[in-house]
This record gives sequence, C-alpha cells and structure tokens, in this order.
Amino acid sequence: CQILTKDKKRGRRRKSSLLYTPIALLLIAIIGIFGVSVFFRVATIEVTGEEKYTVQQILSGSGLKTGDNIFFIDADKVSRRIRANLPYLSEVVVEKQMPDTVRITVSESRPLAVVRYEGDWWIIDQMGRVLEATDNLGAAEKIKVSGITIASIGVGETLGVVEEEQTKVVYLTEVLRAVQSAGIADGVQKLDVSNIANI
Repeated sequence: CQILTKDKKRGRRRKSSLLYTPIALLLIAIIGIFGVSVFFRVATIEVTGEEKYTVQQILSGSGLKTGDNIFFIDADKVSRRIRANLPYLSEVVVEKQMPDTVRITVSESRPLAVVRYEGDWWIIDQMGRVLEATDNLGAAEKIKVSGITIASIGVGETLGVVEEEQTKVVYLTEVLRAVQSAGIADGVQKLDVSNIANI
C-alpha cells in the first residue's frame, strides 16, 4: 500500500512538472522579448563617405531613426532602400554594432556618360547605372555613348537593353571603369559600342 502511495506522488510530481515547464518557457520567452524591446535601442547612426548627398538625406533615405531596435533592423533591406532613394550612391554598406550603433558607409557613383533614350539624355555612371535625366547642356560635358539599343530606363537601375545586346553593356561598363580609373574622362567625348570587337 505504501508503494502505491509513492507512485501516486511521483505521478503527481510528473504531471506538475509537465504543466509548469511550458509556463516557465513561456515566461522566459516573454522576459527575453521584453528585454530585447527595452534594451538594444539605436542611439547612434554614423554615416561616412558622403559627397553629393548630405548625412541628413542619407538618413532620411534609410528610414532609420534613433530608438529603433537594433535586432529588428534588416541591414540588406536598409541598404537597398537607400540606393533606391539616392541613385548617385553606387555602394551602401549597413553594419550593426552592438549594443546601440548603426554604421552606414557609402560610395558615390561618378556621372561619366550619357545615353539617348526617346529623345532625352540620361546620365549613367561607371557601372552603367542610370542616375538622372539631363538637358543638352548637361550632356555636353559627358561621354556620349552610341551603338547600343536601349529598351528601358530606370533611375538607379542598370541600362535596360534587348537581350542580344547584354554583352555590350558588359563591355561598356568595363571601358567606363577603365576611363574612370585612368582619370581621363575629361578627354573622352564619344564612345561607340556598336562593334564590341572594335569599340
């Protein structure tokens, strides 16, 4: 009879532990979420590498603000958002530095050349990304690219061309990067990529 009593007590203890374990885990999770939401708030947002854009413009384009929870910031998403809002930025690196700092490092595009599309001039950088529309005066100071069929233009995006001319975009960007690297952009007026074997 005594053995049965002990078994019953053990059974009750097992049932109690099975009942309290999920409650304890839930409480730990709630405390953890509360701790993360209260602490690890962004106190500092650092921006480096800016030239054309101001720090405030970059911050506005990022959508970040002090007080945001650093754990919930998607660095890649913030980087894409900044580039979409500020097309003159060729590269954006967003880093989270615990416990309360976000660092944004940018490098800017160089408005090297122009292409003609539907009667308008469009400025492109060394990577073939479209920066903005310009007038004849603005185009006069840039390398005029010809010999490529443009299918679409999107600010902040690489030149849209027909599929069979994708290779031309590759060669175009290689030449533009070489011109930029050599520092001879001011001495180049035109760039004809109609024949990639003889640009």
